[in-house]
Amino acid sequence: MSKAFKIVMGITMLTGGIMAQKMTVHAAESNTRTGQAVRMNGTVSLASQVENNPAVKAAHYQVTQAVQALTMATTAVRTAMSDLQVAQTTLDAANKTLAKNQKIQTHMGVLKQAATDRHVKATKALDEQLATKKRQAKLR
Repeated sequence: MSKAFKIVMGITMLTGGIMAQKMTVHAAESNTRTGQAVRMNGTVSLASQVENNPAVKAAHYQVTQAVQALTMATTAVRTAMSDLQVAQTTLDAANKTLAKNQKIQTHMGVLKQAATDRHVKATKALDEQLATKKRQAKLR
């Protein structure tokens, strides 16, 4: 095919496509309430045509749903932040209690070791005293 023929075919197809789209839009417009109102009254404001358009109504509904979802999400975030603050306060208190308990446990460990050392010393001293008494008893 020649270059000119390709260009003519492209233009023809483009023109046909545009005409088909225009016919589809015109058919759709005549079937809507807006199209009927324009035919009956002859003059309907652009604002009312836009307002009565089903796509605009659907968009308004979607916006309303989005606003409600945003409001619910905002409320949920506020609640979560409040709950987080309460949880943080509880965690801080638990950490303080844990730190105190760890100090007590450390001190108890030191006291236990000291008591064990004293017990060992006392046992050794008692064993030595008993051994000494036995030696003295044998010498007598």
